[in-house]
Amino acid sequence: AILDKQNKKKKGSAEAEVNPDKIIPKIPDELLAKAYIRRLVRNDCKNRGFILDGYPRTYDSAKHIFLKRAVKEGQEDDGDDDDENAEKILNDAFKPDSVIVFKAGDEFLKERVKHLPQEQVEGTHYTEEGMHRRLAAYKAANQAVDAKPAVQDLFKEYSVQILDVVCENKDLNILDAIKVFIERTGKFQTFKSKLQEMEEQKRKKVAEEMSKTQHENQDKTRRDDEEEAEARRLQEEEYKMKMAALKEKEREILDIRSQPLRQYLADNVVPVLTQGLIEVCREMPDDPIDYLAEFLFKQAESFTQQFQSRASRQHHSDQTGNEDEEAD
Repeated sequence: AILDKQNKKKKGSAEAEVNPDKIIPKIPDELLAKAYIRRLVRNDCKNRGFILDGYPRTYDSAKHIFLKRAVKEGQEDDGDDDDENAEKILNDAFKPDSVIVFKAGDEFLKERVKHLPQEQVEGTHYTEEGMHRRLAAYKAANQAVDAKPAVQDLFKEYSVQILDVVCENKDLNILDAIKVFIERTGKFQTFKSKLQEMEEQKRKKVAEEMSKTQHENQDKTRRDDEEEAEARRLQEEEYKMKMAALKEKEREILDIRSQPLRQYLADNVVPVLTQGLIEVCREMPDDPIDYLAEFLFKQAESFTQQFQSRASRQHHSDQTGNEDEEAD
């Protein structure tokens, strides 16, 4: 249909055919609104939100997208939102929370476009002719002298808050102003940021579990070391006790075995030696060793004489006893 229309305009000219690659078709607002609606009802827009930049451009386009027919109680929703006479309400499924209107004069916008890089301007409407056409279309749709409502008027009617940003105000930090406006009822959370938060919580939980496991392993290692040290201490104490008991037993055996020798020394040597030491201490000779040796030598001779005398008397007694037995 578009090609036929273009061909009719060119009829009678040298080139009747139109190059389809150069034709930019215009989609009706009703059809474009339905395409937007199909996209806005998807889960990502519901959960993460959405931004519409530069559209809708007119009050009627905004009505087609954001309004739906009001369904009264007991009435079924037949899905027909095209009835212009039906009562309309804001569609809660994807109604905007915030509307931001950027305001600037024509000269400011044209000057701003002139300073854009060539790669951003090429193939776009950012030309002098394109800017003039688009500004005229915007004014006709939103600043008409016949009091035709502008796009933002629709949202005012349904109590959606609007922020007017004057772009020519050099003292205004536009990004900060927009951020404060969007977060006026609380920090803006998207589904993606929620996933990131969940992922961060998961990583934090894993890190805490790893830290807990590390601490438990360190505590277990410390307890094992303490138990091993205590076991070694008990083993050393047991070894010392066994060695002490063994030494004590050896001393007892030695005492038992040395008893006759000690008794012999106590009976025969110690008294004489003690007497000799007493004599040395009393006389204090120049040569105590020689004096003690002489004392012991004299005691040995006396002991020998006493021993021989006792032996002789014992022998005489034995002979007398034998003679008496023979006489009997």
